[in-house]
Amino acid sequence: MADGAAAMEMAEPDALSRLEGLFARWDSASAPGLAVGIRHRGEIVFRRAYGMASLEARRALTPRSRIRIGSTSKHMTALLALLLAEEGLLDLDAPLRRWLPELIGPEGEGTLRQHAQHRAGGRCYFDLSVIAHLDAVPPAGRALDLACRQAGRNFAPGSAMIYCNSSYHLMALAIERAGGAPFETLLRDRLFSPLGMHDTASIPDDREIVPGMATLHVPAAGGGWRRGLFPNPDVRGEGAVVSTIDDMLIWTAHLLSRDRFGNAESWRQLLERPAYPDDANGKYALGLIHGEHRGRAVIYHAGGVIGGLSQMLIFPDEALEIVILANGAPEADPAALALAAADIVLGEDAQASPPVPAPAGLAGSWASHATGMIYHLAADEAGLRLGVVGGPPVVPLTPRDGGAWIAEPPTLSPLVVDPAELAKGAIRIRFGGAAARYHPRRDGERPDSLPARLLAAPDAEAEARFERTAERDLLHISDPFGTNTMALDWHDHRIALATATRPGLPYTAAILLDTDGAAFTLNTARTRWLRFT
Repeated sequence: MADGAAAMEMAEPDALSRLEGLFARWDSASAPGLAVGIRHRGEIVFRRAYGMASLEARRALTPRSRIRIGSTSKHMTALLALLLAEEGLLDLDAPLRRWLPELIGPEGEGTLRQHAQHRAGGRCYFDLSVIAHLDAVPPAGRALDLACRQAGRNFAPGSAMIYCNSSYHLMALAIERAGGAPFETLLRDRLFSPLGMHDTASIPDDREIVPGMATLHVPAAGGGWRRGLFPNPDVRGEGAVVSTIDDMLIWTAHLLSRDRFGNAESWRQLLERPAYPDDANGKYALGLIHGEHRGRAVIYHAGGVIGGLSQMLIFPDEALEIVILANGAPEADPAALALAAADIVLGEDAQASPPVPAPAGLAGSWASHATGMIYHLAADEAGLRLGVVGGPPVVPLTPRDGGAWIAEPPTLSPLVVDPAELAKGAIRIRFGGAAARYHPRRDGERPDSLPARLLAAPDAEAEARFERTAERDLLHISDPFGTNTMALDWHDHRIALATATRPGLPYTAAILLDTDGAAFTLNTARTRWLRFT
């Protein structure tokens, strides 16, 4: 399946064969795959595709196959907003409510810039939806409807950062109203057409038939494959762009040259790093993330949809651009693959620095009644890593002066873990400028009884009921579109990790019972203090 017709020989012959070896495992006629494009100092040095674009149609993937890029779209939305701001049609430092007056609650308080940096404090519509109906498909307009329903929020605008798809969905609606044309048309006319990206478009619904589109694939229970469909029929600025390797390399080249549209101030704002309470140099700009790899500066944004993953990675000082688009390639991690490819192109030693040993006793599950959150710490030969509310512990922590450790995930503002009270059986975790005491799991504890009444969370238009069985405690959460049943693993008598029981959908949340046992609060990585009463 490898398409190398337009690939250029690299200056180092061994590098090309090493790149081919990196991706060769996905060269299959019986599985979905991925497409790769790499440009270094203005020259395309690798352009390949592996695996199938459609198992149903028996069509191979090529660098010209159109694939949804997911959240990699976000900086395109932000750049479009900046272009409208140049014309006085938008003000990124004005509240979103100026363009969406129906947002009378907290979702409308944050500025456009805060929304673009995920610092507006609102809740993610996708997370609120999955809480109650997993991957059931609601009608178009549900994202805006949920935003209008919010009486609560994750945090006060500007005080923290939690990744929020609602922010970019609502930004797209503001752009549409300010620009006087559909969001999809504005993207095409102002960004894609001027660059000749004719195979790139914003497609709101995975059910649309798009010429040249690769099918998104997810593994089916018991073997085989199912078609991947994002459970929202009106995806907008949060992840609707469909593109090709060839078009995305045009786009990354312009991110370096910046010579076709946008003034210098707009480009500066696109890359400006915000300040967080625990980190003066925040990583998440306007839809682009600043990072570092082996001492080199990088700018990137990955994307994930049901049945697909993407990564766009740029080393600005080395003029190295890497794009990987996958439509379900088994066990493929485009973010890790892009870094591995960069090591090959730049001739870097793949040996990582040895990790700093973590204090004994830090590994394990930690919970707080004050925040309703559960974190998991893991320590092994790879170092100390953190997981949020049942998520895998993959976020690395690095030591700070004074004995604390800091985690800087791209989807949250920094978390600082302080083990000073470890000898007393506790640690402190700081997030968004506020610290709380966390205690370890207390085996065997569970509440004597569970709330007997049907409880409601108006912000999610959801209802919940508990069920106690001989084997385990269950929580059933429903909304007008479906039901999510979660098994409860009690950390102590008040707080539990809730895990969706439906196979293939690894959804987790933290459940904190009120002290009187009559109501509860639900927290996830992206939703805080959702009350069921």
